[in-house]
Amino acid sequence: MDDKDVLPKPYEPEWEKLKSATSESHFSEASFYLLREAAQLVAAIAGLKPHTPITARDDAVLLGLVVKVAKVMKGILRDASDGEVEQQLSMFREFLEAIANLLWLMHDDGSGSRFSMFVEAGLGAEKSMLATIAKNVEERGGETLHIEKRMIASITDTLKAAGIEDISEIRSGKELARQGFPKIEQRVEELGEIAYFAYRGSSASVHTTWSDIFKHHLEYDGTEFGPDMNPPRRRPQALTTLSAVICSILPEYINRMFDDDDIKRRILPLLEGLRERTAKLTEAHEEYLAKKGEPKTSL
Repeated sequence: MDDKDVLPKPYEPEWEKLKSATSESHFSEASFYLLREAAQLVAAIAGLKPHTPITARDDAVLLGLVVKVAKVMKGILRDASDGEVEQQLSMFREFLEAIANLLWLMHDDGSGSRFSMFVEAGLGAEKSMLATIAKNVEERGGETLHIEKRMIASITDTLKAAGIEDISEIRSGKELARQGFPKIEQRVEELGEIAYFAYRGSSASVHTTWSDIFKHHLEYDGTEFGPDMNPPRRRPQALTTLSAVICSILPEYINRMFDDDDIKRRILPLLEGLRERTAKLTEAHEEYLAKKGEPKTSL
């Protein structure tokens, strides 16, 4: 691995300028560059090949989750670089769910039960689709349409890769819940309070709740409502949260997936350095907000 080709150069915010900053935009800019560094690190980690090829389904699940995280982070950065944040909340939700699943699965007790539950929980649609196709084929006297054959082949490949030979083996959602499969909200809670708050905030946007409408799509002067056609304001908190989560979770992935001490020696210090700078930026931003005064309204 050539460090210069795949590993990012650490970004150092201009700490002295931030101390005297009069605009939050300086913190937003710094948070963007720290997240860009985090995204480059995740992409490099996702692309690393262990000395032993990945043939086990459970390790493949972990690898796939890290690849998903890398792709979602790329999308978030693309929007942030254009000054757009309209789609970021929904992408934050994707990110947090993927990283929460990664953490939850890495804490499996060694039996593989968490991996089995995770995989089966994600195959309910395929199970239902096969049942619907079988019913339709029966109703038309045994004739299988070409599109149905393609769907069956695709689903069969997915099940085979998961090590499932009999579709009836897939447990229902209710059965999985009875056996200990937690809701995604519970998995996200394991990421910490700040990440959980970010998840709930992004859920409001995805589901278009009153909170989302009031904060992002309406103007209100205390009496009269009006339309707010402006994009949401860029804030540094969201991006620093993602960087902090990456620095917290990815070291465990590195230690689990790679026996190569040289890889650990190169990657882990970069994650730790990024964690320290992200924490320092978060603290500096809080100091900036404190100087501006307490919120003007409260319950």
